[in-house]
Amino acid sequence: MNRREFLNVSAAGGTSLLIGLPHLGAVEQEKKSKNRYLSGNYAPVSEEVVAERLTVIGKIPAGLQGMFVRNGPNPLFAPKGKYHWFDGDGMLHGIHIANGKASYRNRYVETNALKHEKAAGKALWVGLKESPAKSTPPKGAELIKNTSNTSVVFHHDRLLSLFEYGFPYEVDPKTLKTKSEYDFGGSLKHNFTAHPKIDVRTGELICFGYRYEKPPFIHYSVFNKHGKMEQSIPIEIDRPVMMHDFAITENYSIFMNLPMFFERKNLFVGKSPFQFEKNTPSRFGLVPRKGKNTKLMWFEAESCFVFHSLCAFEEGDDVVLLGCRYARFPQAPAFSLTTDKHTGKGRDPDIPYLHEWRFNTKTGATKERSLDDRPSEFPRINDRFVGQKVDFGYAMTDDRKSLVRFDLREGKSQRHSHGKGRLGEEGVFVEAAKSNEENDGWILSYVYDSGSNQSELVVIDAKDFSSKPIARIQLPVRVPFGFHGTWIPEKDL
Repeated sequence: MNRREFLNVSAAGGTSLLIGLPHLGAVEQEKKSKNRYLSGNYAPVSEEVVAERLTVIGKIPAGLQGMFVRNGPNPLFAPKGKYHWFDGDGMLHGIHIANGKASYRNRYVETNALKHEKAAGKALWVGLKESPAKSTPPKGAELIKNTSNTSVVFHHDRLLSLFEYGFPYEVDPKTLKTKSEYDFGGSLKHNFTAHPKIDVRTGELICFGYRYEKPPFIHYSVFNKHGKMEQSIPIEIDRPVMMHDFAITENYSIFMNLPMFFERKNLFVGKSPFQFEKNTPSRFGLVPRKGKNTKLMWFEAESCFVFHSLCAFEEGDDVVLLGCRYARFPQAPAFSLTTDKHTGKGRDPDIPYLHEWRFNTKTGATKERSLDDRPSEFPRINDRFVGQKVDFGYAMTDDRKSLVRFDLREGKSQRHSHGKGRLGEEGVFVEAAKSNEENDGWILSYVYDSGSNQSELVVIDAKDFSSKPIARIQLPVRVPFGFHGTWIPEKDL
């Protein structure tokens, strides 16, 4: 059968055409691996693939036209030392949807560090569970590896792959091919968070970056809608911390100075430099977004750790922050690894719950409360409402078996089950075109079927959240569990 005949048969049968790019020698799936993050659907895949004419169960909505891109860890080489889920090389998984049809591709993010390791034919950097002193990078290379494995953001016609301890990498939004490290025309002088915020009303991209070496440990920057830097200031804190996320309101940016500290002395005794101090309060800093006043207001709260904020807004004199709160830095991220620990007496400190903090800008007082009893992580909203008060939030349950929608007006939550043996990921909200309703759109999420060892992209009607997906896009390859994604409308591709 020649190539033309094969294409015709594939199209007629509704199957997909698979084009395997050169085998890159990634770590093969280890079903009996002692490391939970190298087995099951955490295990990396070994090839870059292009798949056309994907089978669709149901019907893709006519208004869903664009590219869904999700980032996640996929180690190319056998890990050097102990492996943590956060350590893997970044791999982008993209599904292009147009006219009711879909195609898939995945690609590694070709970071400078990955190029060094390819040249060496092995891993050169250790990860989060080891001392950075055990890494053996080439002379002049970064000490802490920029894996570019955490998130993606689309701003000023550029798709950027992100990691919180280094610069972004610009990626072609259609092919997912890495272009180069990106420093905003030379204006970016600090590490770039994996969770920048885009204020749709102004077009601004707001970010921060942290470092461990010397003060100032935090830098805060604002880029206008054209990608030009408008402001960059240091944020003064006493000790270096791990700061994964932040939030914005109309008038403030909110920084989470949580007690997950970097202890340099541990580097010299073979210990992990990251230490959580449960008896140290959490501190939240508010910096004005407008005007020349950049002095922070600091607020104290109970000791905790937060990977991800859901939203933030202003209500009278209060600045309100919602996020998924852990009582401490989790010993191992719980996602699909726990059973029902949270159903016993009390709450397991390694499990996150939706939480509210209120910071009164007149009195300096902090009030906080738990908002829901359902464990949840990877929270998202309709991104058009970043910085504003929202009625709905979406998150992944900690066991991956379902998504949850929070009705913040009523103080209720609703569950969308993926079904028996099926495990999901972050749900990304895609707004219906020309709609003024916050919840008019769809939730997109990769789902892994443990029975078939295959993956699919589900499309859920946000207004009919608990019902079955309106479309399931079948993938001919497995997509390992990953982190964060974004939607790029067709008009922007």
